[in-house]
Amino acid sequence: MGLIVVSHPEKCTHCRECELACSLHHEKKVNPKKSRIRVIRASYDLSVPSLCTHGYGCALECVDSCPMGAIEENNGFVGIDEELCDGCGACVDVCPFNAIRLFDGKAKKCDLCGGEPVCVSLCSQGALTFEEGKTVDKRVFNEIKKVVEERREDYVLQI
Repeated sequence: MGLIVVSHPEKCTHCRECELACSLHHEKKVNPKKSRIRVIRASYDLSVPSLCTHGYGCALECVDSCPMGAIEENNGFVGIDEELCDGCGACVDVCPFNAIRLFDGKAKKCDLCGGEPVCVSLCSQGALTFEEGKTVDKRVFNEIKKVVEERREDYVLQI
């Protein structure tokens, strides 16, 4: 596959439309706590949309950490088999993008909405794009990881 949702923090206005659209699409509820994307307020004038990069910009720490083998990378797509997931949270702890969440007893993360990410189509500011992961400037991933690390404790939510 190789296509991923790419965040452009310089365009993000912290409206959180993406979180609402994601939760509605996946959970049939408007609840940002159940979104697979999160918008992190880095500073007064910088918000950073963060979600799974499907191995681009990370070392697939989630795959290696899962004791149940529920997380696999296949051709540029990282997926979670909910039948195998026991909700231990090991993947949540190691993800450098803080992109995996636990709710309903299972790990959840961006699944690219089957190839048509709702967050991208509904982002009114153009802060999210759907593009080839290997062409993305690595500095984008590094900026997001830095913000996530600085603010991780503020955004760790278990439901």
